[in-house]
Amino acid sequence: MKTEKTYKELQSFDNAATLYLIKNEYFKDGKFTDKATTKLVSNMKNVIKQAGKHFEEFKELGNDIQIDYCSVDEKTKVILYNQDKSYQFTKEKLKECNKAIKELAEKKVTVHTRITDGEFELTDEEKEAFSGILIHEIKKEEENV
Repeated sequence: MKTEKTYKELQSFDNAATLYLIKNEYFKDGKFTDKATTKLVSNMKNVIKQAGKHFEEFKELGNDIQIDYCSVDEKTKVILYNQDKSYQFTKEKLKECNKAIKELAEKKVTVHTRITDGEFELTDEEKEAFSGILIHEIKKEEENV
């Protein structure tokens, strides 16, 4: 099954999943441990791998946005760089660039869900981040106004 999540939501999932794996000793010192993998953890790894491809795409699109807004030499049209090899921006163009990147973070991408049945000891943050991707969708209660 597939769902759509924003890059921002996918990043929240990845952060929560990484912390879950570390906290439960499935991941340590930058690599996976030999601890026996549960179905939840197996599915989590699959979604993390899938998210990595979306993060690569986000990085490329973000770089393209920076190129679109960075300063260029008026005569040669060559991109201007700082000493640290970062792009130079005018104040106005940097604001526009940041706005475009924020909008990109809200763009939805298709994710193959790996819904895992069962009862899991998850924090509220994990439940929110995993909802609709790794565990059944958690419906938010409508707030009374």
